[in-house]
Amino acid sequence: MMRTFATLIVFMTCFLSHTNSAFSEDKLFIMTEEFPPFNYTVDGKLEGIAVEIVSAIQARLGLPKTIKVYPWARGYNYLQKKKNAVLFTTARNKRRESEFKWVGPIAESRIGLHSLTRKDFNIPSMEDARRYSISVERNSNPMDILVGMNFTNLNPSSDPIKNLKKLLGERNDLWFTNTAVASRTLKQVGKKESEISLVYEFKTTHQFIAFNKNVPDSMIARWQDVYEEMVRDGLVWQMFKKHSLTSLYPRALEKLYPRSP
Repeated sequence: MMRTFATLIVFMTCFLSHTNSAFSEDKLFIMTEEFPPFNYTVDGKLEGIAVEIVSAIQARLGLPKTIKVYPWARGYNYLQKKKNAVLFTTARNKRRESEFKWVGPIAESRIGLHSLTRKDFNIPSMEDARRYSISVERNSNPMDILVGMNFTNLNPSSDPIKNLKKLLGERNDLWFTNTAVASRTLKQVGKKESEISLVYEFKTTHQFIAFNKNVPDSMIARWQDVYEEMVRDGLVWQMFKKHSLTSLYPRALEKLYPRSP
């Protein structure tokens, strides 16, 4: 009887040890995708504001800076099936809310109408935009939105750079896109973020680090605490400034560290 009890104790100890090691932070399977300006590769090296944020969290937690790059569909499949999986940058929405656990927000992207800042457009609603010419990426989600709303005043182009140049050259009045695309494209052509403004916000997407729902809550809390510490230190704001992506700084973070010049 005593031998059986001792055997059971050994078994339970080994089981608990294995369970804990399976969820030790250095065993997290962290993934990202090609999604500029948040995360992308240049000559095989990972770049982007989200990559910097995640790497800084890893450093503060004393974790190895290991991040795998996968196509979105494969990474999302792993996130759903692997108990130790982590994926960024992931949009948090109602459908996904209970499927994963979340740390962030690490960025926000607002889709809407942009104009030249000096034009000072006043557009209270999407209906008011029907009297202006609008640039949009052909066959894109933004174009699908406008077509679905029966907009006919569209002047689409095949890529964002062409649409930005139309706006800068005043060949179109407005550009319907998201702030992530706008910021990245301005940077690509050597223009400042301040040259164009979001004059009507249609929808906001909040970007997070997503964890498989089997990752312990205590681990999620540590990641969130470290991230918020970085925000309060001003480190996260400085990262956004360095990348000329201040328009993507989450408004929810301003209570921890407000935007500054």
